[in-house]
Amino acid sequence: MEIKAININKLARPCITRDKAKDAISNLRKYVNDKQVVIDTNSVELISLSFLDELVFWIVRSGLMRRVIFRVDDPIIYDKLAHIVAFRQVVILCQSKDNEVHEVIPKASTSYNPKFIPNKSLKR
Repeated sequence: MEIKAININKLARPCITRDKAKDAISNLRKYVNDKQVVIDTNSVELISLSFLDELVFWIVRSGLMRRVIFRVDDPIIYDKLAHIVAFRQVVILCQSKDNEVHEVIPKASTSYNPKFIPNKSLKR
């Protein structure tokens, strides 16, 4: 199966509301067809939990989840996906910096892998 990488900003902008997530799912359908899609979340400044939850809801409902991988380097975005996994009881595939693909661990048992530790400059 062919893999297509797409920046999340090409699906919707800004990535903060449930309505924008509905726009994103419409745009995602244009890319999926018979391809595996990697949604790259790394170049966006803010992705809300509401946006991600709605996006995942519609990806699952559309039957596209087995074709979607989220590219996530930011531990905050990973944490949001972990909350969604726990709440929706779905499997979300995640690709990290080293291109390794794994399932997102539900929030109740989340333990961060060192590759997901935030940059010291981001600490408050």
